[in-house]
Amino acid sequence: MTRRALIFWFLMMLVFQHTAYARHDIAIKLESDGKVLALEKIVEKARQIHDGRVIEAEISTERNTYIYEVEILDEDGVLWDLKFNASDGQLIGSTKEE
Repeated sequence: MTRRALIFWFLMMLVFQHTAYARHDIAIKLESDGKVLALEKIVEKARQIHDGRVIEAEISTERNTYIYEVEILDEDGVLWDLKFNASDGQLIGSTKEE
């Protein structure tokens, strides 16, 4: 894992506090087992769709599928919520937050 990824995960832990520790460990394990893509790749895909600042990123499960959810604040101040299949990186949905 690159230094940039480690810094990102550290910041994520600060944001999510105690629950982040469990998610962090789970995400690292899933990535090392080859079950999910690296969060860096997902964030890169998200920024290709909506360029901006990543506000939040997390991993969860929906219907036995690992999902990365990434929130991006674009240059116009619009907040986007993007969901990706964590295993193959396919975009599941993109929602503009009101």
